[in-house]
Amino acid sequence: TIGAMPESFAKSWNTAKPGGRQVCVHAFADDKKIINTLPYDFVCWGCGSGVKGSANDGYVQIEMCVPKEVYFENGWNYRTSNKEKTKQYIKDMVDIVVDWTTDRLIEMGIEEVNKGTVMGHYEAHKIGIASNHSDPKGLLSLAGITMDDFRNKCKVSLSEKMEDINMKRYQTLK
Repeated sequence: TIGAMPESFAKSWNTAKPGGRQVCVHAFADDKKIINTLPYDFVCWGCGSGVKGSANDGYVQIEMCVPKEVYFENGWNYRTSNKEKTKQYIKDMVDIVVDWTTDRLIEMGIEEVNKGTVMGHYEAHKIGIASNHSDPKGLLSLAGITMDDFRNKCKVSLSEKMEDINMKRYQTLK
């Protein structure tokens, strides 16, 4: 939903089956915050199914909220009425989502960032575990960011956080 921010989703989607439908993700993000709507061990319905099953069973899923300046042309072609504002929104949101993502990876004991541990909806579709959808590729492209860029930011963040964790462990052992 264009222009709907995390609070809007949290009010109506903070349930296993909002409106009786099997749709929900674990969290919603904008450029300022992330609101969790489901526990991470709860199977959500964020990506649908593909020919090889569904990523719903094994992945924590987050929805990046689309600012009101963004609109679609010809289906899923993302456009914006304010390029600079949209670009800054997306960059700020990516920073928040990278931090959130690396915290989840640490919680789950995952120490590697790759296409198998951090992927977009469209990438999950390509490997047959999600419905055909272009998220977040189209939105990120408005800021010149790719999923590889996102993963690289996650790698740096995860490395820094793991270094901090290991340093604290080392200091505790001294």
